[in-house]
Amino acid sequence: MKQLIAENHTGALSALAFVAQRGALALATKAMDALVALRSEEAANALAGVGADRSDPTRAKAARRALYKLSLAGIKPDPASVMTRAQPEPDKVHTCLASPIDASGVRSVVVVRQNRFGTLRLATFNLHEDDGVIDVYVADPCSMANWKRYLALLQAGDAKPVPVELAFCRRQVEVAVARNERSHTPLPEAFPMAMSILAGPSEERPRPPELDPDLVRNNPDLLSKSAGLIELPECRAWQLPTDAVRPHATRLVAELRREQIEQENRQEELDLLDLSQVQRQGTIISMAINAVFDGALRSIYEERLAYTADILWRADRLEHAQWAMAAALAMASDSTLPLEQHPFLRRLMVQSMIALAEEAVLTVAEDEEAGEGNEPEEYVDEQGFIRRKSGLILPR
Repeated sequence: MKQLIAENHTGALSALAFVAQRGALALATKAMDALVALRSEEAANALAGVGADRSDPTRAKAARRALYKLSLAGIKPDPASVMTRAQPEPDKVHTCLASPIDASGVRSVVVVRQNRFGTLRLATFNLHEDDGVIDVYVADPCSMANWKRYLALLQAGDAKPVPVELAFCRRQVEVAVARNERSHTPLPEAFPMAMSILAGPSEERPRPPELDPDLVRNNPDLLSKSAGLIELPECRAWQLPTDAVRPHATRLVAELRREQIEQENRQEELDLLDLSQVQRQGTIISMAINAVFDGALRSIYEERLAYTADILWRADRLEHAQWAMAAALAMASDSTLPLEQHPFLRRLMVQSMIALAEEAVLTVAEDEEAGEGNEPEEYVDEQGFIRRKSGLILPR
């Protein structure tokens, strides 16, 4: 260092400052003494930066001692160049989880941080796919015992949350906040406190090559298998809007009853319908899909399926993730596949219509058995006619 100073003098300042800040303590102290020997404001500025860093108290104390020596010679650092006190390191990320989307269109992200004393901070965001952030739960502090109990509750159901990255959770919340603004839904009161737990550096894991859109589009078998998504715990509870599907379910019941009446071996009293024949009613199902999936619902399901693909591959179920990605890509606005030919949508529509058809048949049977005169707004009689409460009978 003496030779460096003798040959370069002030040109050696940057090298000395680096050694003072990053070198071993004994060598750093010698570099600080060399900076004092330079007797310049630039040397004082370099020492001030080291002295303001509280992450290494011994090094900072040696730098302040060197600054005191320079001050005795009337040399002080430029106030504008003095570093502010270093911010403490954020609490480390303990756990990040994301749940599948439930029947009501809600997903949850959970972030848990742990400070250097072992205390946890927990934030749970409930995100609706249309309204945005609808609920926030914060536990600050949170004991390890309480966290374990909460985690056991999260994992109790069939559709279990999966580990994700902090950046993934943050992106989901940011997208949801934009939906709050669009839907004019106010953010929960605890939202600002919960956002502080989301802060910090993080990067999302990139999707694996197997989920590359071009690769998925070029494999038509993946789309055909996407109907199997309805059997997975993550999608099993999904139902289409009841009010939108009910008129089509009523027409379906009417058509099935007419087919049943036309059979020669039919019984006199027809209390039950063979709902396994729903798949044969392709025209009704196609009409229902085109009527129910308007632009908004189509966009919601495209995003829902893409999110499900992200959840599935993080759960190490890559094949199922490919099914979900294929289904999402087929719902995109630039897809050439007609919606009524979408395998997953047809399966979902059939499931929703069967549920409503069973409900309608059961309701009429119970009313007839009880002898009640209260007729539903719209029902199917034994001859397969659709009757309305007003007295209107729809023709076959």
